[in-house]
This record gives sequence, structure tokens and C-alpha cells, in this order.
Amino acid sequence: MTKRYKLMRPQTQKYKLTHITRSYRGRTLYRIQALISFNDVAVGDLGGWVESYNNLSQFDNCWIYDNAQVYGNAKVSKHATVRNYAIVSDNAQITDCANVYDSAEISDKARIYDQAQVYGQAKISGKAHIHWKAQVYDFAKVSGKADIRINAKIYGDAQVYDKASVSYDAEVYGKAKVYENAEITDTAKVCGYAEIFGNTIISEDAFVEFNRDYFVFKNIWSNQKYVTYTHSNKLYTVYGDSYTGEDLIKEAYKESQLNGDCYKNMVESVEQLYAIFDKQN
Repeated sequence: MTKRYKLMRPQTQKYKLTHITRSYRGRTLYRIQALISFNDVAVGDLGGWVESYNNLSQFDNCWIYDNAQVYGNAKVSKHATVRNYAIVSDNAQITDCANVYDSAEISDKARIYDQAQVYGQAKISGKAHIHWKAQVYDFAKVSGKADIRINAKIYGDAQVYDKASVSYDAEVYGKAKVYENAEITDTAKVCGYAEIFGNTIISEDAFVEFNRDYFVFKNIWSNQKYVTYTHSNKLYTVYGDSYTGEDLIKEAYKESQLNGDCYKNMVESVEQLYAIFDKQN
């Protein structure tokens, strides 16, 4: 059969692998060097480290700077940049106008694209997608499951930072912010102008668009645990386990009369509070 087309290679390569090497996790990485000038890169400039030509596209303005490392089947393409001490590995993709820098780590099948930024010591893994103008930074973690179709997603103008985490099929988008030690997990969605912080856990199928969509209280009478109530699914989450109000009270009474009485009072107070909200809205 006669081929109808062929893949075109760039007439002039924009970079080459130098003879400068380093060993990292049993792999040999090569420092790259620019062969042409483009964007803020001049002919002869040394860049970061790659394992092969497959890690950085010869097209457009994408570049790996400083001591950043890209290896495995990871790919940087289009106008994306990886800088400083960032590490991109496995099958991760950094593309479009995305920026990854500082000591951020992108691994597994994660994708960073559009104008998204990942920096600080943030870690993105699994099949997580960070896109649009989203930012993930500080010590934040975003993780899906690389072996099955689970994609944690951060997009829009959303920000995830401090030591916050987003996992499994959870999504954070719009202008939402997730920070401090907050966790968004399962199939929960946080959007709008919502701010999730402290020791809050938004889980199961919760939907939080406004700050009034969730309520956090602390068990000051016993074990100091934080409890998050999400109004969309009317569940109470304690250390990642979710309960209806009735079930939470039953579990509390199993521990002690005091614990049960306190939780019963708190659940009734929360339900009364939201009954007022619902009536006015």
C-alpha cells in the first residue's frame, strides 16, 4: 500500500543532547543545549536534563531550564516550560503554555496544560489534570489513580496550596481556593468562590459552591476530631469516614454517653441552622 503522507521533522533542530550527563534513579540524563535562538533562549544556552529526545519537543518555544529534569515517557511540548529543580517523570505531559517550576514533581499520567502553573514543592500524580489558569503550589498534592480512569481535576482560576490535597475523582474549579490542611476527595466538587481551609474534609459526592454549603466543628469534649458537614449530601465526615446525622450519633453513643449526647446536640444544632438557611433561600 502506498503511503498518503509522512510525518515531517523540523528542518532545524532547536536543541541537542550534550555529553554532559548525570545519573538519577538509575537513569542517565543528558543536559540539553540550544541550537537556535527562540523566546528567551539563545543559541548555545544550556538547559535542564532529559533522558532522550522524546522528553522535549523540537517544535515551538517549550524548554527545560536550570536543573529541571524530565525523563521516562514524560513530554514537554508547545510553549510549556519546566524550570529550577522541578521533576517530570513517567508518562506525565506538560503542554500548551503551562509552567512547572521550583521543586514541583509531576509523575504518573498527570497532565498540566493551558496556562496552569505548578510550583513550590507541589506534587501532581495519578491521572490528575491541572489546566486553564489553575495554580497548585506550596506543599499541595493532587492525585488520581494512574491504573484506572480516575482524574482529579483543578481548573478555571482555582488555587490549591499550603498542605491541601485533592484526590480520586474530586474537582476544584471556578475561583475556589483550597488551602491549609483541607482535603477534597472521592467525587466531591468545589467551585464558585468557595474557600476550603483548616482541617476540613469535603468527600463523597458533596458539592460546595459557597462557604455556607459546609460547616466544620471540633469535638472539644473528647478526641479533638474535626467534623465536616456538607449540606448538599447531608453527610458528616470524620477522619475520612462519612455518616448521616443519625449514624454519627449512634456511633458516638457506642463510645460513651457524653460523646453521644454532645454529638446529638451538635447534629441537631447544625440541622436547625440549615433549616433557617434553606427557608430564607
